[in-house]
Amino acid sequence: MSFRVRLAHGALRDLDGLDAATQARFARAFDGLGEDPYRSRPGCDIRVLRGTKDVRAVRVGPWRALNRIDAEDGLVLVTRIARRRSAYGR
Repeated sequence: MSFRVRLAHGALRDLDGLDAATQARFARAFDGLGEDPYRSRPGCDIRVLRGTKDVRAVRVGPWRALNRIDAEDGLVLVTRIARRRSAYGR
């Protein structure tokens, strides 16, 4: 099953603020999320956040893309993109 990856308005704004090379790296990571949002692999390092059941973080260098998976709808919703030091504060 393939998944659709959608970016929330705030995540789109976060992504727009990044340089082109980092945006391209996230594009590749989001392609990986669409294939399998549960499994880590090179270029798409995925971890479940401690203390949550459904929030995952995709690592791209010092950046994190926080997301939730709706398996019934086949949707991965990226809610925030931020540097590691500030991504987990909310």
